[in-house]
Amino acid sequence: VDFDEKSPNEHLQILCDVLAEYDANMKLKLSSRDQISDHIVQFLQIHKCDFIQFCNDDKHVDLIDGIRQGKKKTIYPILHWILSNHEYLIKRSYLSSFLMPIDVPVDYLNEINNSNLEELVDTYKELQLEFV
Repeated sequence: VDFDEKSPNEHLQILCDVLAEYDANMKLKLSSRDQISDHIVQFLQIHKCDFIQFCNDDKHVDLIDGIRQGKKKTIYPILHWILSNHEYLIKRSYLSSFLMPIDVPVDYLNEINNSNLEELVDTYKELQLEFV
């Protein structure tokens, strides 16, 4: 009951605090609601959240607006999904640091002596695809 009585700003802050446990970027105080909502939607897309994967454009816009406004109807399902998938998100958050693409400068890849480096980068990319 206490949770229902919170203001929209408090709901949004609670969601940000929960996401900060999985995503270090959420610990930073993002300056605007637009940045916060964009970051939350990006988090949900990256982690393959069920209800965002199948959103059409209208529902996607409604989702973003609901997050911006701190609407309970939007925040509650997100919190439910996050807390229901805690183990999955912990594992995925840990692995994400290893699945980030490596940007090797073109100068190194173009050198004749670094053909081995190019092979290693290709192998790394293939391994990443196996885990994504």
